[in-house]
Amino acid sequence: MALVSYPLSLPAPLQKGYSGKFTPAVLLEDGEKGWQSQRLLSYGAPETLNVSIMLTTQAEYRTWLNFIESLDNGNDWFTITMLDRNYRCRIQNGKWTETLNCRTETKVIRELKMTLDAELIVE
Repeated sequence: MALVSYPLSLPAPLQKGYSGKFTPAVLLEDGEKGWQSQRLLSYGAPETLNVSIMLTTQAEYRTWLNFIESLDNGNDWFTITMLDRNYRCRIQNGKWTETLNCRTETKVIRELKMTLDAELIVE
């Protein structure tokens, strides 16, 4: 099954909003003489990225909600380009928060924040 792509009609996550944490998949084992050793379990442990996305129109918000629905409410994997790299991501636990930053007669600005499990796609 092909992965869903992040909609090009939506703004990319804010660059200043990226923060990441790499957790290597390493198992620590006690040795025979008390020395501790490490054993690599996998090369593919996902990074954790905290991102935010600014939506400025109702149309963008509807597109976002349709996108989330297509991902089993955010639990399925999707592809996205960030910082000129392609990633395979999913929203951790399908949870994201929404903050209403500004509301006028013609515009509603929403900030969406979420934590992504992200794996770099190596081509």
